[in-house]
This record gives sequence, structure tokens and C-alpha cells, in this order.
Amino acid sequence: MAENNLLQSTKCLLKDLDAIKNNVTFTSASSEQSVISSKSMELIELSIDEARLMMEFSDYLQKFEMEKHQLQKEVKRLYKENSFLRDELKRTTKNLSTYEQMNSEHIVEIEHLKFLHDVNKYDTSVESLEDEDVNDLFPSSTPATDDDNYPLADVSMITSESAISPSSLSDEFVPSRAQTIRSLVLQYASKQRYEVAIPLCKQTIQDLERTVGHYHENVATMLTTLAFVYHDQSNYQEAVSLLEDVLSIRIKLYGNEHLLVAQTLNNLAVLFSKRQKFKEAESLCKRSLAIKEQHYGCDHVEISKLLNNLALLCKNLDKYDDAELYYKRSIDILTKQLGEHNLSVIKTKNNLASIYLKDTKQYKEAEKIYKNILAYSIVQELPHNLITMILKNLSLTYRRQDKCDLADTLDVCALKMKKHLDPIFVQTLNVIQQTD
Repeated sequence: MAENNLLQSTKCLLKDLDAIKNNVTFTSASSEQSVISSKSMELIELSIDEARLMMEFSDYLQKFEMEKHQLQKEVKRLYKENSFLRDELKRTTKNLSTYEQMNSEHIVEIEHLKFLHDVNKYDTSVESLEDEDVNDLFPSSTPATDDDNYPLADVSMITSESAISPSSLSDEFVPSRAQTIRSLVLQYASKQRYEVAIPLCKQTIQDLERTVGHYHENVATMLTTLAFVYHDQSNYQEAVSLLEDVLSIRIKLYGNEHLLVAQTLNNLAVLFSKRQKFKEAESLCKRSLAIKEQHYGCDHVEISKLLNNLALLCKNLDKYDDAELYYKRSIDILTKQLGEHNLSVIKTKNNLASIYLKDTKQYKEAEKIYKNILAYSIVQELPHNLITMILKNLSLTYRRQDKCDLADTLDVCALKMKKHLDPIFVQTLNVIQQTD
């Protein structure tokens, strides 16, 4: 609209300019009027130039507004496109996470299928494992407790089932698929490949349950294997749940007095002791002991293991008199079956001495045991860590009897002990013997 007004004004000015020129022609005689007319023409020409400039500026503004409008439309389009791309990125990220998980599961499944392909040479039927030797499942450990900053350690912890390893399987059995898969699970567990071991074990249990049902020894064996893996992860609660299921299966299959039932009871005792539930563990261990005594008799080495378990549980329950009786009975059995200087006998004697150190009236008994062990170590070399521990325990015995000089001598000897018997050890032992 402004542009049209400018055009009309310009046209009018041009007409006025032509009229003025014509008027100048006719009135050129008058010089004064000529000067005025010239000035008027200059003003008109200046106005025309200004009008043209305004027209050009108006054209420029109009183009600028059009470009601005186009850019606004482009910004809106880009905003919508950016929003769409954000949503697409979220969806793609979610799909990527899902596919990565599926890929991981497929890798496990492929390894499982490859393994099953490798074991096709074995009999496809599932053989019973109920005749397998009764062995322990969980590895034993050697805990140490600090008393007045001096270690007083039992050599053995709860004796638990240690046979859940591929090397411990009996050679007299042809390995079934379940046995072979169990070995594979244990190999993965030993390498801490739990993300492979646990799904493989669970899948095998499901396959067995579809084939032979839940109440079958092979299912119990694989459940025990899975319990071992959870035990290795310190997931004791899950392991207890599995072994309680194993116990119900074996009781239904064999009754309450079978060796496999005793084995499971012992394993449960181990797990309860790990969870500091010593009273429940003691009850389970006693049930296991009663069953094994029926099968092995009262003087079998297997009985001594459970007696050591019971002694340690009683010690944790502050039932020191009971612990002493169990240790003494275990020593009698081991001495009769293996000889007085067997390493198991020496370790159990050390454990008995730790009980004596709980009573101020029996320090001399503990001292006597430790001295006998150290004297025997000169005749037959004992494990280096065992000798070091006996030295520290004897040092503690002397300190409790206010024999600090002898205790300091033993501490120095323990520090200087090397891989084999150090000469200072023999010298120290001679000093100790002279104190009798």
C-alpha cells in the first residue's frame, strides 16, 4: 500500500515538474521567476530521488520479511525433525539393549548346544547317580581368630563336601550326560564364569525334570551342583533353599537313614554355619553323624570328620566341654586308624589345645600339646604354615602364663621361619624344652 502511494506521489511530482518546465519556457523573461523555478525544480528532483530511495528500501524490507517467514517455517520443520530423531534414538537405544541381552543369551545357548553336540557319543539315557561315593561338597577352610592380637587358630573348619569337582567323580561309572554337564558347570564356576554356569545348570535341571520328574537322584545331584555355585558366590540363602529341596528329594527316595541324606545334612550344616546359625548347624550335624555311625561304625575316619565339625560348632556356641569330648574322640579314631603322627591327628590336637586355652586351669595342657607337636616336627617335617601357627599359639599360651620372655622368643622364631626349618627354630625349641 505504501509503495502505491509513493508511486502516485512520484507521478504527481513528475507532472508538476513538466508543468513547471513548460511554465518556465513561457515565463523565461522574468529572471526572478526563473531562479525560483530552478530552486523548485531542484527540490522536486531531490524529492523524486528520496521517493525512489524509499521505494527501493520498501522492496528490500518486503524481501527481508519474506526471507524471515521462510526461515521461521524452516526452524519449525527442523524442530519437528529433531524431536522425531530424539524419539528414534531412544527407541533404537532400547532395541540395542534388548538385542545385546538376546545376543548374550544366544552365546550361552550356542555354547550349551556345542557342548551337547560334543557329548552325543554318550548314552542319551539318564543314568542314576545314587551309587556315587558319598563325598563332601564344599571345600574346607582354615579360619584364624585373634585373641589379644595373637592368632589362635583351628586348623580345620567345618568339613564340607569337597567332591563337587570334575576330578573327584568315580572312574568306575560311565559318565552320563548329567554328569558331564555337571563337570562343565563346575569348570565354569572355577573360572568365575557364573553367567554361564548358572543358566547351564538351571537348564539341565529343567531338562531332567521333564525327563525323569522332580524326585530323582540326578535332579538332586544337579541341584546340589547349583548350590555349590551359589555357595562359591557367598549366596548362602539361595544355596540353603536348594539343599533343603535336595534333602526332601533324597528322604523321599531313600528314607531318613541313607548316606546321601547324611551328606545333604552335612552340607546344610556347612551353610548354616556360614550364616552364623551354629545351633541349627549343630542339630543337622548330629543327625548326619548318627546316620554315618549306623553305616560306618563308630571308629571310621569318616566319623572323625563329623566329630571335628561338631567340636567346632560347639566351640562357636561356647560349649567347650562338649567340644573337648568331640575332639578327643576324633583324635582316638584318627590315631587308631592312621597312626599317632598322622597330619590329621596333629591338626586335631592343635584344635583341642585351642579349647584348653579357653580355661585358665588348662593352660598347661595346651602348652604340653603344642610342645609335643613342635618336637615331632624335628623328626618329620610338617607344613611350614602349620609350624608357624603352632609357634604363635604356644606364644599366646606363654603370655597368658606371664612368661613373656619365652613368648617373645617364639614370636621372633615365627617371624624368621622360612620355607624349611630354620636353625633358629631348633635352638628355640631346645630353650623351650629346658623350661620343662
